Amino acid sequence: MPPSGGPAKAGTTNKRIALFKSSEIEINRVFATFAAVSCGEELGQLNVAKAIDNFCKCLEIEPDYYHFHTFRGRAFALKGDLDWALKWFEPGSELSGDLPHVRGIVARCYALMGRRKQAEEILNRVLKLSKRRYVSSMTLALIYIGLSRFDEAIRWIEKAYQVMAGPLVFLNVYPTYDPIRNHPRCQEMIRSRGLAR
Repeated sequence: MPPSGGPAKAGTTNKRIALFKSSEIEINRVFATFAAVSCGEELGQLNVAKAIDNFCKCLEIEPDYYHFHTFRGRAFALKGDLDWALKWFEPGSELSGDLPHVRGIVARCYALMGRRKQAEEILNRVLKLSKRRYVSSMTLALIYIGLSRFDEAIRWIEKAYQVMAGPLVFLNVYPTYDPIRNHPRCQEMIRSRGLAR
């Protein structure tokens, strides 16, 4: 994917698949890891060290693909190593062209590290940006959860619910949402969308 985060050129996907195969990486395992880290299934089901290793191999092939940076960062974050997570999130954000949802991941990491000022600076930039272009409500909820501002997080999740935003499918799965999952308003959204486990 180009550093701007724009659409990949024709043939890029086939080239990427060929590169994976030529590097003797099992593509199904890599993409399963990709998906599993995305929704946090490694909590008892995925070997986080293996996920980190797989993304390292992916980065050897496609060092400028921002998703590989951010997903490797997520694996470190889920392991509890926020310093290492941030080392992958920040370049991932830059490579994405500072896409709002990636900036949200960086802001949440800052907040969890106690770097609230930096997290709030990103939050304010993303809020301003949301007045000029589309920004997923789930991105804002993510930042507010990191800042432990749970009522505001739930308000943004409710906005996402009104437009049936795609990331809602992770609401009852991804550990990011653990702090608010048992809130009655959150539970109602989970039940009404059929997301209960």
